[in-house]
Amino acid sequence: MKPCILLIEDDGDMRDLVAGHLEHGGFDVQRAEDGIKGQALALQYSPDVILLDLMLPKVDGLTLCQRLRRDQRTAKIPILMLTALGSTKDKVSGFNSGADDYLSKPFEVVELSARVNASLRIKFLQDELRKKNDELRDMLTQVETLSNADPLTGLVNRRAFEERLATELSRSARSQGPFALVLADVNDLKGLNDRHGHQAGDKVLATIGSRLRAFVREAD
Repeated sequence: MKPCILLIEDDGDMRDLVAGHLEHGGFDVQRAEDGIKGQALALQYSPDVILLDLMLPKVDGLTLCQRLRRDQRTAKIPILMLTALGSTKDKVSGFNSGADDYLSKPFEVVELSARVNASLRIKFLQDELRKKNDELRDMLTQVETLSNADPLTGLVNRRAFEERLATELSRSARSQGPFALVLADVNDLKGLNDRHGHQAGDKVLATIGSRLRAFVREAD
């Protein structure tokens, strides 16, 4: 799948030049001639990199950059700002609005390609890091769940039960309010194990655990 580049540039000749060069280099290029269309395409295509001209009709580049950064759907997309305004003040304004890189016009298209590829590498590494963090968070959640759950019934184990009981006792003491504790026994479980084997008894316990989870509130 080709990397998607969103080019937001109001100058038609510049837009065709840059887009043609990038397409020749193997990129899928979406084009917009003003800020409003650029924002719409950014939301539609979720591009890998956005090339954003500073001087745009309808919505200028600085304002659009700020909007893209505030929107969670586009906040993490690398933005390379293109402009004929090359003063330090202009560059600082671009970076403060959320741009990741800055390229002053006129520029060589080979330099533009190099900066686009650098942005893609950074985005790839960031995406991989976020993916690893999500996987690690899921693993930690699973480990915590397993450490607190009885593997047979799916109910909390004795350690988690005692921690929760201590919490409820403390809450009850602070609020001077009651709480309920239910003790349940399974009639003739030993006899069931003796007659039909422990697998049958385990199945009964697992079924009871499932039904308890289904009929009690999340807070119980």
